[in-house]
Amino acid sequence: MSKFNYLVIGVLCSAFLASCLTAPASNYYREQDIFSNAKHSLIKIETHLAIGICKKDSCETVHTQLLSVGSGFFIGQDKSGTLIASAAHVCGEDNLINSAKSFFGIVADKTEVVNRAITVEHKTYDIEVIKKDVKSDLCLARIRGLYNQPHLEISNRVPNSGEPVYNVSAPAGVLHKDAPIMVKGVFSGNDGIIGLAVVSMSVVGGSSGSAILDSWGRVVGVVSMKHKDVDYIVYSPSLISILNFY
Repeated sequence: MSKFNYLVIGVLCSAFLASCLTAPASNYYREQDIFSNAKHSLIKIETHLAIGICKKDSCETVHTQLLSVGSGFFIGQDKSGTLIASAAHVCGEDNLINSAKSFFGIVADKTEVVNRAITVEHKTYDIEVIKKDVKSDLCLARIRGLYNQPHLEISNRVPNSGEPVYNVSAPAGVLHKDAPIMVKGVFSGNDGIIGLAVVSMSVVGGSSGSAILDSWGRVVGVVSMKHKDVDYIVYSPSLISILNFY
């Protein structure tokens, strides 16, 4: 996978299901409606290294170091809180601790990775990772105790090649209050060799984990990575992989 770059700073289906996922398109939403529906579902995800000093039986966090920034989006809720979809590499991992400690020269009694979500209203919440699949680069997380948030629906059809798609994200960590960034692109198709969806769309670091939306504002992809030499070639897990994971 040397031709791909991550953006942080296949399952086969039956012929019947494949037919359903490529149903003809009609009755597109206006771009204003797509944006309005998606903006309040967007979150920026920050991964921090929390550094603590321990005395006897208690530890106190004395410093936090920002490690990475990505994006995510609300996809529903369960009995414990609001559910978040993102890319697996956006959901901070414990193996970041050693590399970060080495890079920053940190000596501490306790260190841990903390993921935080910032909404478009600039409200901040701690998030917990429920599960992730590194191979498909998908993550499911939760904000415990938060309910009734606007959320996006996952589509049941793959866009036709050449259809317009949209992305609302926090590129480079930029998240203006009540005014997130939306870009428009083109769905190129699914590459059966690498098992990924290909989208022609301009994205930058921080867009990873954000939703790729069809003309009804439904999720048809999740920004995973871009080609290392071409900024406007974006890769996403296939819609089948997304449906199977979530």
